[in-house]
Amino acid sequence: MRRFVVTALLAGVVLAGCKVCNDLFYVPTLSFTLSQTAADQLTAAPSEVGTCLNGTCWTNAVDATGNALTDVHFDSASRKLAVSQLIHDGGTVTAVNGQTDSTVSLTVSRDGGTVFTREWKGVAFEAFEPNGEGCGVAYKLKDTLSF
Repeated sequence: MRRFVVTALLAGVVLAGCKVCNDLFYVPTLSFTLSQTAADQLTAAPSEVGTCLNGTCWTNAVDATGNALTDVHFDSASRKLAVSQLIHDGGTVTAVNGQTDSTVSLTVSRDGGTVFTREWKGVAFEAFEPNGEGCGVAYKLKDTLSF
């Protein structure tokens, strides 16, 4: 019995010094505020939304509301388009991370042609710890990108 108490006390002391990190799934997202013209073009018909971050590009198919089942959301009232920074390749999902000084582009295409495209240079991302202090750093877009 005494050995159990000593072992339990030692385990408590050892665990008290450990940092427990909650492994929350953070989805990095690029946010755009579209002009009224771009918003109208996006929602005119189903489209492809192509996004590039520092030379890594990915495409999502969207319906005529500007939304996809996952990864893309468009709010017509605010004209805000949110695109997750996730690339799906078969069963693998990879996050594309921004850095302090990044280049971002957004292209909407339909029927093989470009509807509109825009590129931003010097885009700021800021470091934060989504799972708590000491549990790893992620980078999020500092400001919404506007047309």
